[in-house]
Amino acid sequence: MQTSRTVYHARDLNFRLKPGGKAVDAGIPVPNVYDEYSGKAPDLGAYELGWPAPAYGPRTRGARTGE
Repeated sequence: MQTSRTVYHARDLNFRLKPGGKAVDAGIPVPNVYDEYSGKAPDLGAYELGWPAPAYGPRTRGARTGE
């Protein structure tokens, strides 16, 4: 039996929610944890819908996001 392995790279994956999805505004606001969100409640995804993705690691002066 032959198996194949698929290698995924995090930079190539899209962790954003789709507008209108069930996870949008489905979170519970927790003081001092989810103080900023758009909509009725925090989203359950990796990123808040409509917000820029955070930039991690070293970056050039003036760069705000990793996009």
